[in-house]
Amino acid sequence: TFTVDGMEILISVYSPHGQITAKGITPEMEKMMRAQKKFLGSFNTTKKYSVLLYMSDMEKPDARGFGALEHNTSTTVVMPEAMPMEELIPMLKDVVSHEFFHIVTPLNIHSKEIQYFNFNTPKMSEHLWMYEGITEYFAQMFQVNQELISEDEFFERIAGKIAQAKSFDDTMPFTTMSRNVLQEPYKSSYNNVYEKGALIAMCLDIQLRESSNGQRGILQLMKDLAKEYGAGKPFNDEDLFARVTALGGPEIGKFLSTYVAGNTPIPYDQYFAKVGVTKTMIKKSGSAFLKNQQEPYITVNPNTKEIIVLPVAEQENVFYKTLGMKGGDVIVSVNGTAYNLDNIYDLIMGSMGWKDGDAITVKIKRAGKEQTLTGKVSLPVEEIEGYHATDASKATLRNAWLKG
Repeated sequence: TFTVDGMEILISVYSPHGQITAKGITPEMEKMMRAQKKFLGSFNTTKKYSVLLYMSDMEKPDARGFGALEHNTSTTVVMPEAMPMEELIPMLKDVVSHEFFHIVTPLNIHSKEIQYFNFNTPKMSEHLWMYEGITEYFAQMFQVNQELISEDEFFERIAGKIAQAKSFDDTMPFTTMSRNVLQEPYKSSYNNVYEKGALIAMCLDIQLRESSNGQRGILQLMKDLAKEYGAGKPFNDEDLFARVTALGGPEIGKFLSTYVAGNTPIPYDQYFAKVGVTKTMIKKSGSAFLKNQQEPYITVNPNTKEIIVLPVAEQENVFYKTLGMKGGDVIVSVNGTAYNLDNIYDLIMGSMGWKDGDAITVKIKRAGKEQTLTGKVSLPVEEIEGYHATDASKATLRNAWLKG
């Protein structure tokens, strides 16, 4: 436990093999939650908050629904115990901070559909753009605001959300999706609340900053709404846009009707231009087993459970070229640990902690014969679309947006 500005925080960990401890993650969690509290400022709604972390055993049947669930004063998180600490900590920062920011909305700002939720015959609110989108945006924004990540890291994350949002129907009105999210085709678009929902919040934040000469952003808007409503006073779903427009100005109302209730895709580049940010290609370190975090370089024989290198791997990925691995090779073990279908997740999760130059030993089976390959890890460099601050004339507004 530790205390942040009068709020008592409990960190509790279950780890079946004792690999992760509350003591081990608390310093980073404390640093993060102090930054969150500083970001929120006067927004303080609870005296106690608990983070309950369940590390799932990947070697036997156990929890597989990785992620988190929030309650008024707590967050329950499920993560794989096999995840390297250097990957787990950033993931926890994203996940726990997201759930913590739910104290803003919907816990303090929500519609009657939320306040009087009918669990037997649910009626959904049309404002998931706010409940989940603004919450996810805050989980990213506070990190650059409090200098836990750099501006370029923040832009890289936003670029990732733009890329992910493109995999959904960009003309589907967000309010319509929210209201009908329990049925198809809207149900399968739910995950877009964390992608486009956060981007909606970002564009609103930029527009609010521009309209107020940098003085007001989306956090102040949420504080104003919380004062007007609060935990026990819900709003009517159909009234929210008018109220937000009254607080934020006509440009905000136009944005909401066009890009949130309407079917027009958001022109992100236009909003980035307001703060002097332009599109560019950026280079980032790739993965040994997944291209662009999506397309696999390996497959599995379901009958033998063997992990097999795909032909595309030796053609495209320097990791395989450097070690002399070829398409069709069976991966028997890596650094002394045997792998197959049963623990392939451990292999992939473990590889996320690999760095260029790390020593590695891979035992493979080629044409039925085992051989051992030794060398150093070489990870591919991937070029992805990203953003970078380029217009110095917009630096004042950009700093108000990112640091205000």
